[in-house]
Amino acid sequence: MNNRLIRALALASLTLLASACQTTSATKPLPKELLQSAVVSTNSPGFNPQPGTHIQWHGNIMVHAPENTPADPESLLFIREQIESQLQAKGYRVTAAGQPADYALKGLIVLGSDLSEKELRDILGFDPGLVASGTTYQTGSLLLMLLNASTGEAEWRSAVEILAAPDLPEDIRQQRLRYGIASLLRPLPTVGPAP
Repeated sequence: MNNRLIRALALASLTLLASACQTTSATKPLPKELLQSAVVSTNSPGFNPQPGTHIQWHGNIMVHAPENTPADPESLLFIREQIESQLQAKGYRVTAAGQPADYALKGLIVLGSDLSEKELRDILGFDPGLVASGTTYQTGSLLLMLLNASTGEAEWRSAVEILAAPDLPEDIRQQRLRYGIASLLRPLPTVGPAP
């Protein structure tokens, strides 16, 4: 696997539950720092999605990373597919561009230490607050926002912050990613059974 793919997967590598880590093929347990994440979510007072709510991507997932850390399109596609799958499991309908939708979905990945905590708060609107002091791991954050399609106002935001380790086996990185996206979307109300 090339370094670009490893770095891109590390962008959004998300944490596994400790029990899930113990059942992987890793030869040694993951460091405790890699078993933690921080998730925060907020919504506007009137946010109340109903069954049949349609969501449409508003552009591609943006990536803010240190210089010389290119985003890998395959990894970003994997992240997007995981988000869509979990949205559909919560009863939302993901529509194609150009189709009517109730909400526009925006995504942002922030990786690395080139952003101070204040700059990260400015981008996200809040600080997930993962304690990363005393480690050599990079911090990675994934933010999702639902914008009202009529007004353009953000009605729901959620962010997950993790410590990234690009040297993990691919299967463990993907498990961490799936779990992290589930954690990120857990605060989003379920609107009904999957269509």
